[in-house]
Amino acid sequence: MATAPALSAPEDLDPELIRKIAAGQHVLVGPALAARTEASCARARAALRGGPPVYGVSTGMGALSHVSLSAAEQRSHQRNLLAGRATGSAPWLGVAEVRAIIAVRLRTFLHGEAGVSAAICHALTDLLAAGITPAVPAGGAGCAGEVIQLAHCFGPLAGIGRVLDRAGGTRPACDALREAGLSPFELGPKEGIALLAGVPGATALSLLAEAEAGSLLAMLTAAAALSIAAVRAPVDPYASVCARGDAVLGTVLERLRA
Repeated sequence: MATAPALSAPEDLDPELIRKIAAGQHVLVGPALAARTEASCARARAALRGGPPVYGVSTGMGALSHVSLSAAEQRSHQRNLLAGRATGSAPWLGVAEVRAIIAVRLRTFLHGEAGVSAAICHALTDLLAAGITPAVPAGGAGCAGEVIQLAHCFGPLAGIGRVLDRAGGTRPACDALREAGLSPFELGPKEGIALLAGVPGATALSLLAEAEAGSLLAMLTAAAALSIAAVRAPVDPYASVCARGDAVLGTVLERLRA
């Protein structure tokens, strides 16, 4: 098996690498990048300890936002955020789609703004390397963005929920972790909220759809060109000058001509 590439910057997780991860590639977080991520985490946690209450992190949520949480309660609260929002069901996203979502989430974490630990980034790469695919609902996102889908996607990291099995069904995430030699990840301050934030799902699925669209476009262009060649039509009309300034049409015409 080829050695997994070590990421030295978040930008290393570009669309091409994310698509490779979706197809089965796995990656590592390089030592220098892990150190920078951990430094950002340390600054964020120091601010949480010495600063005012932070909604959903050092306090409860909604009607319980006035309730202060102890350090132990803050940790269990982050886990409960994932468990309490994983309310979807089948049909599930495919393996490639879920792996792409995990890769996009990893990229956002490695920028440092989320204030999460390097350990959770390593845990995400371990999940990818082990081939563990969370069971993520394919249904549309609700009014709170992708919270339901992301709770299903990242709950298994902490041993919550279910993952896809080879028979097309699901099984408990804790069983899959144990068989892979992994332990459920213990979420630190803010890490549950960080896993649920943003729209990595829309980003990941868009990247995969873009690649599929590119392949389809290439096939359609080839089919059209073969049809032109089959009827022995003149190629003179298929020049960019015939597009009369339309750059997109000009590109298409030149591809057909070529």
